[in-house]
Amino acid sequence: MNEERKKHIAASFPENYAETNLNIVLTETEFASFLVGIYAKSTNEKWNIFAIKEYMYWSRSWTNHCIYKIRYENKSSNFHLNTLQVSRKSSEYNSQDLDHDVRIFKRMLSFYLKNYS
Repeated sequence: MNEERKKHIAASFPENYAETNLNIVLTETEFASFLVGIYAKSTNEKWNIFAIKEYMYWSRSWTNHCIYKIRYENKSSNFHLNTLQVSRKSSEYNSQDLDHDVRIFKRMLSFYLKNYS
């Protein structure tokens, strides 16, 4: 995915979102794949994940709708995932349960950490 497309997806994150604190710390090694970017290679893979500046974006691979936006900080070779924003644009993502969204995000994060770091 080129830089222009990533910027377009990031800019499309909706103004209507829910937000919560994450307080997740990842090592430099664990976060490296997210900095490089993880991109779907087939329709079976559901997410494109990439970082721009201090945010990590998770967009649906088949629509490019940005569902998750995570603010992070690099501190002493660790990456602190501080804030999770979840789209509330119902035409793109139909959840209204923030606790459920956080559980799903953490489960997916665990999967990507296990398979890409």
